[in-house]
Amino acid sequence: MARLLILTLSSGEAALAVQSRQLANQSFQDFEHEIISGLPNQAAHNRLYRTIMDKASSFDLFMKLDGDMTFRTDNHGGIDARRAHLPLRCHVGRDH
Repeated sequence: MARLLILTLSSGEAALAVQSRQLANQSFQDFEHEIISGLPNQAAHNRLYRTIMDKASSFDLFMKLDGDMTFRTDNHGGIDARRAHLPLRCHVGRDH
């Protein structure tokens, strides 16, 4: 099964506690979660990129979250282990 590293950039957002709880409650638990906080924007992103490069051989997938991001529900369906082996796809758009 794919190993996942989730990196969260935080600048003190109140939603970070919700995000951390939601991640802890996921049915898929083969991941590590690291929070990068207390840094200016550029330094935080540099740390994010350096972390990915340093840990590239230890993980199959990387996910970047912002400190204000949460899953839509707490129903343990946010990270789907059955799909973790598929290529990462990004969809940007508006909800209709």
